[in-house]
Amino acid sequence: MTASHYEEIIGSSLQRFRDLYGQREEIDVELVKLRQFLYATLNMVPDEAQEKWRREIDAAVEKATANAASLADSIRKIFADKPMYIFTVYGIREALTDAGFDFSSYKSNPLSSISTTLRRMVETGELESKEDSNGVSGFIVSENRRTKNAALERFEQAHKAKTAGEQLRDLKAITERHKQK
Repeated sequence: MTASHYEEIIGSSLQRFRDLYGQREEIDVELVKLRQFLYATLNMVPDEAQEKWRREIDAAVEKATANAASLADSIRKIFADKPMYIFTVYGIREALTDAGFDFSSYKSNPLSSISTTLRRMVETGELESKEDSNGVSGFIVSENRRTKNAALERFEQAHKAKTAGEQLRDLKAITERHKQK
């Protein structure tokens, strides 16, 4: 092949890229409309079937929007779903891939990007790093975060039936007790 052939290939590939990008914008608009329609129509389904359909719609929407989230946010979601689980870098990559995360825009190796992100999350106290007997590092939500999340869940469950004023009073009392510790 000559240089002009390669330029011809690049030119036609670039045009194809532009065409597909334009189609993607049209598809994105249609997806938003369709998602709104699905949730609005869900109210028309019999009560006993709503939860099944809601789960299916939520799963489809989550998978479709997973690519829009940042790597750190996507990792946080994985840990939020399994806060007691210890993940390796490889395990996180697998979970991200299963969730539909798109690594195609990453210039470096995805494992390197994941590893760097996990290290930063350890430095900020979001995660803890643990090493097994073979020297393999695993990552888990920090004890401090797990405790805060569990306390928040207990608080939310205990206060669902209370008024906003009652909840605010209780929250202030809890905050004061926490400051004293």
